[in-house]
Amino acid sequence: IPRVDFPGHQSLSSMSDTELSLFARRHCFAGYSVVNDGPWNDANPPICVRHHAIDWNFTGKMRPRPNKWRIEMREDRKVWKEWGYAKDRHG
Repeated sequence: IPRVDFPGHQSLSSMSDTELSLFARRHCFAGYSVVNDGPWNDANPPICVRHHAIDWNFTGKMRPRPNKWRIEMREDRKVWKEWGYAKDRHG
């Protein structure tokens, strides 16, 4: 636990709910991702839907929908580049 921003804490159990919320924003997502079925093409680009189990950006209410990203997958399918899902040439 960073001593500068959260002095006096040795573990998460000693933090208040507000401190935990602020601390959690420093960390990333925990959950799982699902990629739509192929074959992928311009009409059916690969889309990754990320379901949050732990949400680093929790604002007091659950998200109304999971995160979605259009992805560019490497051939080995182990790495991809995420592109915004907002309106673009793919819809």
